[in-house]
Amino acid sequence: MASSLSPDSRSVLVVEDDPTLLFLVMEMVELEGMKAHGAADAEEAVGVLQVYEDIAALITDVEMPGPINGIELAHFVQSRWPQIKIFITSGRQRLSLATMPVGATFFPKPFGLTEIRRVLDLAGFPVRASASG
Repeated sequence: MASSLSPDSRSVLVVEDDPTLLFLVMEMVELEGMKAHGAADAEEAVGVLQVYEDIAALITDVEMPGPINGIELAHFVQSRWPQIKIFITSGRQRLSLATMPVGATFFPKPFGLTEIRRVLDLAGFPVRASASG
């Protein structure tokens, strides 16, 4: 059902255990005119996904507290919500394509508005043209 929503009505779920970084990434998404939902771990992220049908993209860190890491979350999301575009980020490790879900995109930390715009563009969101970032 979420795939039938217009680009302007879709949202992004950001999963990051660092509260400051979670806030900053959500702010960058919202700066581009999109709605953002946040979660501090995989369990909270699944709860958000079950409530909001408008989520079109997932940005998740690899390392987070709890029994499920970002890679496992990404695989679960792909199997349950295949229409959601998946973006995986980490500042500590590089990932092999074999560990990531098919079609997922990796981008390393640190990142800024330019990378968030790229993620939103790849997810099919209309991005604002700007030289800053």
